[in-house]
Amino acid sequence: MSNYIELLSKVIRNEIYHDPDKIKITSNEVNKCSLVINDLKKRCPLVLKTYPSLSDPTHFAKIISYARKDRPVHTYVNKLGIKNVIDCCLSVLDKEVKGDFVEVGTLKGGIGILMAGVIAEYDRSRQLYIFDCFEGLDKPCNHDSLFDNEVWHHYSNVFDEYMFDCKYDLDSVVNNFKKYGLDDIPLLVKGWIPDCFDEYENNIAVLRIDVDWYEATRDTLLNLYQLVTKGGYVIIDDYNLEGCKKAVDDFRALINCDNPLYEVCADTGIVCWEK
Repeated sequence: MSNYIELLSKVIRNEIYHDPDKIKITSNEVNKCSLVINDLKKRCPLVLKTYPSLSDPTHFAKIISYARKDRPVHTYVNKLGIKNVIDCCLSVLDKEVKGDFVEVGTLKGGIGILMAGVIAEYDRSRQLYIFDCFEGLDKPCNHDSLFDNEVWHHYSNVFDEYMFDCKYDLDSVVNNFKKYGLDDIPLLVKGWIPDCFDEYENNIAVLRIDVDWYEATRDTLLNLYQLVTKGGYVIIDDYNLEGCKKAVDDFRALINCDNPLYEVCADTGIVCWEK
């Protein structure tokens, strides 16, 4: 890894100024979580029965605090996840695996910026495609968890100072790339999954999927996995989410994929496998 890529990996997390993993919760966060807990007791008590730890407003606040909109970072992915992206990108370059770098679901663009940096540093002939609706998450379905449906999605407007809806507009993402002088590299495709993939037919060397829910994860794999070159990598950001895990497991079973699934970070649910 070059000094540039190492520095870039720190800057997208704002790691050169502070430890982004050390987040102090506030009394306002605890109070807001208390109000939501009281509402859940009336509206959907099954949530608290299923996830008893949510009954503690301090614990609840710790869960949501990482998603604050005002965190001065361009990615919420931790060190292990970032290292995995770098390792996968450098591996396909070293093995001369043909194909694009592709990210589906980019939020602020941080990981895309990192992938663009790898291209700028090592191989300008590579292309980077980023697919996103830039309008936030779609509604979860019944394959997604009770928590995702009745808390994360239902209260996204209540917790409007957090990235619950993952909404970040296209112009803001482009501006983030410009800050790093990398805005000439990515091809950003705006649209909903799977329609946004209609005209894409290229080979893929690294496919990173960060779309949270079952249907979006399933449809991405159904449409793009066939394009991943042998020796390429698939990175899943949300395998600890019930719906995402089911989509991945169902898809791998459907195609009889027994390639080892590597656990990158158990805490955040990042996994990957080599095709």
